[in-house]
Amino acid sequence: DEKCRSLLTFDNKRKYFLTTLKKTARSRNPATGGEIPVNVRRTHILEDSFHVLSDLPSREMYFPLNIRYENEAGVDAGGLTRDWYLQLFRCLLNPMYGLFEFSSDGSTYQPATATSLDNVSLNLKYYKFAGRMLGKAIFDGQLVDAHFTRSFYKHMLGTPVTPNDMEAIDPQFYKSLRQILDHNLDDLCLELTFTADQLDKLSDKVEQIDLKPNGSNIEVTDANKEEY
Repeated sequence: DEKCRSLLTFDNKRKYFLTTLKKTARSRNPATGGEIPVNVRRTHILEDSFHVLSDLPSREMYFPLNIRYENEAGVDAGGLTRDWYLQLFRCLLNPMYGLFEFSSDGSTYQPATATSLDNVSLNLKYYKFAGRMLGKAIFDGQLVDAHFTRSFYKHMLGTPVTPNDMEAIDPQFYKSLRQILDHNLDDLCLELTFTADQLDKLSDKVEQIDLKPNGSNIEVTDANKEEY
């Protein structure tokens, strides 16, 4: 089976995925004729959409959206929905909101290391909302400009990350990791411990964190550098 899957083209895999998705939707929610009214202000698309859709029961998310902008006449025949998806993801991925940030290559996104939202619980709800909207966009066949780093995709799929995945996020840091892996630590004279410096972007302060319990007292050696 694994060998056969590798011979399939991406288009065939995508068609199979979408067909399976539609069948699953029909089996879980056989009702038809419903829709989701989404009334939003253009100046508050993210906040208004979040309040309407974040807590909606999963079975209702299979219904089509009916987008209406406040103080704008028009019937949603598909164009308003496409525009809404475009504007919504521009907000979700905007670094100013503190949910996602650009990786070093400037073309992919990753979860932000700091957030502008003070309420951690609310912040997590917005991340869940972002995932829900990505799923909804896939189900609705909408294209969204949301390209994530390889390591983030691996986390979503439950696939282990490797040091090589760091290259797309921070090439300079990746080069340092490769140097540690490829050379004898005695020759590098780095005197490392199981700690890392972390910049709090909100306070602009650097703090040292342990990578494992009591990490500041554990020396990195050639024997344990793979773990480091």
